[in-house]
Amino acid sequence: MNSVRNRGYLYRTLLSIMPVVFLAACSNGNPISNVVNKEEQLKGNIEIWCSPDMKDNITYSAGLFSEKNPQLSIRVTAKSTDEVENDLKVENSAGQDYPDIIEDATSKVSYFQKEYPDLLLDVGNEIKKLGDKLLPWKLQEVSIDKNSYAFPWNVDPEVILYNKVLADKYNINPQDIKTWDDFIKFGDKLNARDPEGVKLIELKENSSGDLYKSMMRELRSGLYTNDGSITIPRDETLRALTKIKELYDKGLVYELKDEEDPLAVLKNGTALCMIADGGSIKKINDNQELQSTKWQVERFPAFESGGKNAVCGEGNALMVVKKSQQNDAVLKFIRFMLTDNESTLFFLKNSGMITSVPDLYSLPLFNDKNDNYDEKMVWRFIAEESREESLITYGYAYNSISKSLIQLEQDVIKGKDIDKAIKSKEEELNKP
Repeated sequence: MNSVRNRGYLYRTLLSIMPVVFLAACSNGNPISNVVNKEEQLKGNIEIWCSPDMKDNITYSAGLFSEKNPQLSIRVTAKSTDEVENDLKVENSAGQDYPDIIEDATSKVSYFQKEYPDLLLDVGNEIKKLGDKLLPWKLQEVSIDKNSYAFPWNVDPEVILYNKVLADKYNINPQDIKTWDDFIKFGDKLNARDPEGVKLIELKENSSGDLYKSMMRELRSGLYTNDGSITIPRDETLRALTKIKELYDKGLVYELKDEEDPLAVLKNGTALCMIADGGSIKKINDNQELQSTKWQVERFPAFESGGKNAVCGEGNALMVVKKSQQNDAVLKFIRFMLTDNESTLFFLKNSGMITSVPDLYSLPLFNDKNDNYDEKMVWRFIAEESREESLITYGYAYNSISKSLIQLEQDVIKGKDIDKAIKSKEEELNKP
């Protein structure tokens, strides 16, 4: 019995002194937190150039990342696309340093890669570390010749936003609108009841071409292809522009003026609906006056019953500049920003930005029901479109060519034959 007690005493004594021995051996005069279960902190400076609309989002995520890495400084500077292009040229000629990250529209990735072929890092191996978290079609949009030159950040899904008060007044149920033919029939119904009053849809097509671009995405087509020469896809363009012209010919469109707020115009009853994105929903949620109206969001009408009705815009991409000393910290920050829950929720609340990581759509805010939208989980409803979208390839000159094609659309709206308009536009775009 005594031997058992002695062994118990010895066991308790060893247990009491082992932590002290462990601390002394491991710390060696340093805090234990530097040795036990502590990942090495990142150091240095990261310079980011971003679009003005995205500065607050990136700054917030950078602050969270810096809390975990206090010796890492992240500076975020807002620049327009024109300013980025100009500053890159200036810094290149002066032999100065480029930023570490450039954030811009997804359509600009191929432009930067061609204009500055040694500027961007191929981040394909880093994207693989994210597994299957990113939407496959978004990955393809930032890839050139099987190399990935950016991380796709957001998806910019689009919906048709209805003034529900007006819809109820005119006995129109947006859920019954399945196709563009249905949409136009409801417009005829609206016109018959109030020919000089409310229009079916408000657009700013003469400058944005939003409906034209959205319809082409519904038809799984880009605005053009460029395989040595620029070709406008005839069948898809014909289908889209025929419907748009019909809307204008029947007087169903209210063309927005530059100074007009589209949400205010919709609220005051000038039009029944508009093309909207997450930013539009965010503005309604933040504005008490807009909240006094009931709203309804629905998918785009399809071209045929059961056809594709998911539509996303360009979204934004994060390009990494080749800098061997800082690339490790830069890449870890981007992976953090793409996958961090708190950052994702801030992006959504701050700007209505929908991430390109669909696993995050399960976060609570995405699934909140909203009184302003008839108890619909509006954020989840919008976000889920991204799973059904298709790849669009953005070429080097996409931005300038798309502006020219919006003029093609305007020519058709004003009465020019579509086939002749397509042919003359192709000739114009392919001039040496």
